Amino acid sequence: CGLLLSGTYVTFVVPNGPADFTAPDGARVDPKDQILSVDGSDVTAETVGLLLKGDDAPGTPVHIRVRKATWFGEVLEESVTLARAGSLCY
Repeated sequence: CGLLLSGTYVTFVVPNGPADFTAPDGARVDPKDQILSVDGSDVTAETVGLLLKGDDAPGTPVHIRVRKATWFGEVLEESVTLARAGSLCY
């Protein structure tokens, strides 16, 4: 398991889990980020967990688009590629 979610919002990133990763360009998933899409499919609170887990083998890349939580209320969108986990906590 790599992320704890409340709906489409990230509440916790498991340390050293598959989602605890920073790309060379600085992209990463952080608490309070909102997941907008997984592998190009828009998500809802009902579908985000299933789309993140997917049917692929653990370790398969998963591409997500997030709205970053910022101190100033800015809306910043970022694309992040993570390794698919075998399970997801939410």
